[in-house]
Amino acid sequence: MEKELTRETVDPRYTWDLTRIYASDEAWEEAFVTIKAQADAFAQRAGTLNKGRESILETLAAMAKMDEEFEALYVYAMMKNNEDSTNAKYQAMSDRAGTLAGVVAASSAFMEPELLALPEGEVEAMIADPAFEKYDRYLSGVLRMKAHTLTANEEKLMAMASDACNAASNAYEMLSYADMNLGMTRGENGEKVQLTDARLLSLLAAEDERGLMELCISLEKWDRDRLSALLDEAILLLRDALLCAAGALDEADPLREEAARQASALSPRRLLAAAAHLKRLRSACAFNIGAGHLAGWLCAGLLHPVP
Repeated sequence: MEKELTRETVDPRYTWDLTRIYASDEAWEEAFVTIKAQADAFAQRAGTLNKGRESILETLAAMAKMDEEFEALYVYAMMKNNEDSTNAKYQAMSDRAGTLAGVVAASSAFMEPELLALPEGEVEAMIADPAFEKYDRYLSGVLRMKAHTLTANEEKLMAMASDACNAASNAYEMLSYADMNLGMTRGENGEKVQLTDARLLSLLAAEDERGLMELCISLEKWDRDRLSALLDEAILLLRDALLCAAGALDEADPLREEAARQASALSPRRLLAAAAHLKRLRSACAFNIGAGHLAGWLCAGLLHPVP
């Protein structure tokens, strides 16, 4: 059986170097405390944007600094967790970064409502002012979203709810990447390998009919919950493949990115047809249909796609 690679067994040349962000986990912890303090201090600026352009410029600079430092902290925690989704330490670190995201967002929730409350034409004048050049994109976005911006208190409440709103997505990722074992299937050389959604797409991209058939046969004894999870993730990867083909993919997970890149070699029509087929099967999982029938339909649809 082919040995599955782990982070420890991969040549370091092919892994990312997170010491370029923080030298150690201890440095990350120090940054966490600093950014939390920055957010608490920034929240005290609420109600000050009507004191003139200098005050606004200073506040924009402080927000940009806080956001930049938080982004580095969040990316480090997320990528550490992506190295091994079963590592409890980095699961907790990623969760804490997500919670801090809500704190940072809540601390600056007053910005858009207060800018939009300025006299008519004031934000447009700032966009035209060279002193605000670094913030043109942000200020233009504030104007663009004017019709959808709530009051400061309402925006803060929405930001504070981010943890709860992300709970379902976080649970799904843990099930998909850490807790759920999808079983084994045949690899390219006939050996047994771990079955993943990416394996399904790689066989599709390689137009490996035998591999696809054997993979689908291995799904016949699955229960519908496991099959649903596989289909859900494969649909997301097909979406990523379409984005990759259009040059618009923004994926932090290198394994997902590589799977999407391989699948993007297929024509957009083929990708859309495969996604539509998987969505129909995913809907059928809600009915009293056996996994064996679903696996057979999966095989038939993938082996005889729209050209």
